[in-house]
Amino acid sequence: MPSINLTHTPDTVAVWLATPAAQALFNPADQSSEDQARWRSQRGERRRLDWMVSRALRYGVSPPPGLPVSLSHSNGYAALAVAGPGFKVGVDLEHVRQRDAMSIARLAYSSRECADLAALDDRARLRHFYALWTFKEACAKALNINLGQALGQCQIWRDGEGWHAAAPTDVDWSAEVL
Repeated sequence: MPSINLTHTPDTVAVWLATPAAQALFNPADQSSEDQARWRSQRGERRRLDWMVSRALRYGVSPPPGLPVSLSHSNGYAALAVAGPGFKVGVDLEHVRQRDAMSIARLAYSSRECADLAALDDRARLRHFYALWTFKEACAKALNINLGQALGQCQIWRDGEGWHAAAPTDVDWSAEVL
């Protein structure tokens, strides 16, 4: 498998994305014995594709040992984030598909976030729903909390002054939603 040169400074976060074509670079023999066992347990074509793409990305980038990493996959695409020493990192990506965003938001998001969603047209609402979801899931990974906690405690909202975010941590942090 071709490797990707990774140069890291202590204060950087690098993110790589892989498309379904990355499955061609997947080789079970390149994986750890734990990942090989998990690979064999994958059922269903979609799960196997996600696994192949995400592991081809992880093993292709091959982050130096000890650096914080986060991996996500959805619908044949994968994202890998690598942070500098001493940092925490979380990444998430989701395939945008039609769903009743408001019903899910009422169960999982804050009242401010629901109000922001309700003010949008259907297309913008769906995109914003997924932006909130991926933010919350990435926070769960970075903060090592379960998704239920992140859904309730990690928030993004807007007011007349712009966008704001909150997460259950007392250290400096930042987030990017792309």
